[in-house]
Formats: sequence, C-alpha cells, structure tokens
Amino acid sequence: MQTIGELLTLSHAFVKEKNPSVIKKDVELLFAHILGMPRLDLFCNFEKPVKEEEKKALRDGLKRLIMNEPLAYIEGKVSFSHLELFVDMSVLIPREETEELVSRVTHFFKEKGITSGKVLDLCSGSGAIGLSIKKEFPEMEVSLLDISRDALGVAKKNATLNELEVELIQSDLFANVQKREWDFCISNPPYISEEEYNQLDPSVKLYEPRTALVGGVSGYQFYERIAKEYPQYVKKALFLEVGYNQGKRVQQLFGKKASLQKDINGHDRFIELLDVS
Repeated sequence: MQTIGELLTLSHAFVKEKNPSVIKKDVELLFAHILGMPRLDLFCNFEKPVKEEEKKALRDGLKRLIMNEPLAYIEGKVSFSHLELFVDMSVLIPREETEELVSRVTHFFKEKGITSGKVLDLCSGSGAIGLSIKKEFPEMEVSLLDISRDALGVAKKNATLNELEVELIQSDLFANVQKREWDFCISNPPYISEEEYNQLDPSVKLYEPRTALVGGVSGYQFYERIAKEYPQYVKKALFLEVGYNQGKRVQQLFGKKASLQKDINGHDRFIELLDVS
C-alpha cells in the first residue's frame, strides 16, 4: 500500500509533466481534502498508507486539475468571509475582491450603528455577499436576486448549510420586483467585456459560467442598467464592485454622489453611493 509521501511525489511529477501551470499547492490541497486533514499535516504523515478508495479519488481529482478545472469546483466548496460555501459550475467562485466589498459594507454598517434594514444582493450567484451580511447582522432582511435558477439553487443550499434565512428572487435585475424597496443594495454584476473574456485563463473560461462574467460587448451593460433603475428600488445606499479599469466610467454613470474606492492592491474597485436620496 502506497504512502502519502510516495503518492505526493508521484503526483507532483505527473502534474508537472501534464500541465505545468497547475500550482504545487493545489495538488497538496487536493490531497488534504480527500484525505480529510489540514494541508500542513500531510508533511507529518508521509508514512501513512493511503486506502484504495482514496487513491481513486486522488486520481480523479488530479485528472480534473490537469484539465484546468478550479480546485474549488473539485472540492465543491470555498471559504468566504466567515462562511463555507458550496460551489459548482453554475456559479462563479467568489474572489478576494468581493470579500473586500463585504468587508467595506460591514464596516459602513458598524460605523453608522446600522443593525437592521432591508438588503438586496443583486446578481447574487452563490449568495456569498448576502449570506455574509446576514451572518454578521442577523436582524437584516436579506434578499438574494439572480437571473439564474441554478445559481439560486446553489444560494439556497448555502443558506441552509449556514443556517441563514434569506429571500430568493429570480429576476433579470429589477425586472420582476416592481413596487419593492430595499434600504441597501450590494452588487458584483457581470463586468468583463467580450474581448477580455476571450483572453481569460482556461480555468475561468472553460468552467465558470459565462453569463456571470460577461457584461455585454463593452462590459458596462449591467452598470448602465443599474444606474437607470436603482433609484426606484434602493433608498439609502448602493455598493458596487467594478473591474480594475472601469472605475472612472462607472462613477460617471452614477453621478456626482458616487465615490470611487481602491482595493488593497491599489486598483479602482468599488463604487459607493452612501446617500441615494
């Protein structure tokens, strides 16, 4: 029976030969996931034998890695904010920029002493944003809105997994929510242009949902629609994530009250309207 150390050595060599772009850490994280231990514990258990069913799962996972499938989809989960979320290919894998967006909104609520109100997670995908807000502020009434029925299914599963009660709405932006109002809207809409999409890494282009990535030919389609429609539905504040090179133009779409904020890497990344009245 082969050991963890032997299989790790063989696996690193196999992946390097088949697809050098796969990072070594992802192979180790795959091992940790399948063997049910923290990644660092692998190195303390090199002599531990690996069961045949575990070896089969490792082989299957390695094949998926060398085909550029993201590790999050192979594992079926991702950590985000204070949550563990289920993800599959019907939703984007939440990025650190979106986690930073949640952190900014959370800071705003705490700074203003806001603990309740109606919050809309627009283009919610896996529900990462809205569920994180609900986790931090249990008295908030949170709605998750997405055009994709499959994405809402993932969001519903994540709400159940994290024991959070939220509303799910299937709609193309505000099309199906006439006469509804929310105090706060938070959104990470599709914002990649058609040209940018064609240049994406295979791990994104081949596996993550195109409709959750592409914001029309220019990448601004959703921002243009939100800018026209949000005043009917959002009463207090609006928070948006934008592409690293889109900030100035999106800021213009939302007018003089919109402020443009940078992310931790110094890129223009967030639009905030803290008084939409």
